[in-house]
Amino acid sequence: MDVGGIMIKKSINDEWKSLGVINKDVINYRNFNILPRSTPTLIYSKQPPDKLEFAVISDTHYGSNYTDEDLIEQIGEYCYRNNIDVIMHLGDFIEGDLGTKIDILFRRGKRLSPKRLENFKNKMKLDYYLEQVEYACSHYPACKNTYAISGNHDIIYNKGNYLNALTYISKERKDIIHLGYGFGYLKYNDVNILLAHGDFASLPNKYSKLKVEEKPGYSLLDNSSFTYDFLCLGHVHEHDYYQYHNTHVLQAPGFTNKNYTDAEMGFFHVTINFTSENKIGFVQIDYHELKKANNKIYIHQKITTPK
Repeated sequence: MDVGGIMIKKSINDEWKSLGVINKDVINYRNFNILPRSTPTLIYSKQPPDKLEFAVISDTHYGSNYTDEDLIEQIGEYCYRNNIDVIMHLGDFIEGDLGTKIDILFRRGKRLSPKRLENFKNKMKLDYYLEQVEYACSHYPACKNTYAISGNHDIIYNKGNYLNALTYISKERKDIIHLGYGFGYLKYNDVNILLAHGDFASLPNKYSKLKVEEKPGYSLLDNSSFTYDFLCLGHVHEHDYYQYHNTHVLQAPGFTNKNYTDAEMGFFHVTINFTSENKIGFVQIDYHELKKANNKIYIHQKITTPK
């Protein structure tokens, strides 16, 4: 696969401006109304017209030493067995230049002059990044359609340009549809779905913590002048489900155990039944935790929440 020659024509700086971000270091959406910035991406599915089923996953971090790829593959098999042809991926598809191997690569050039060392670092960083892109393309499970947004780990700065891994991956894998950086807006019948890589609207800067009484999603929905039926959040590597006003909020965990000895990994299975007028009828949201034991993978259904 030749991805090295592909260059992003549009700087990611322009994407940040379109999202209302002050600069690349401080992410702040407090004064920004989350609106559909363009015509929504329509979900394509061969499921019966009176029903839509989809899986929600996040933070696969391909390229990390701590990613459990067997569990990611299990989701593909689950979708195949249950005739689910839509997956929503909430960002951090790859580990990126924040990867666990990059420091080892940097140390190889420690005896170079400062200028040559910097060039060496940039080359190693880019080579490692593109290696992860190629690896993700060949190892992400096949599905009819994966609608994906890119997260902070999917971005790399190289020679004055910000490169987006999902730009490359979606060119190589036609079953992966890239919706943009940070956010994605989807529609099916009258269902409006917002994908977000975390709720930065509730944070004064990227180092802050949520208030105890707040949940991820509160400020994002409060600052929006548009009503979504579903808000799907990634980034924090923990699962949660709740309803806020009239919105179902699904927070999907990741698939790495870097920061936790027994990190939770899993996915959501959402079923929406429609009325004869194509309005939302019965909604069922199942959360499945994935665990390994004795070289076997077990799926534990932890949440079943009908509307």
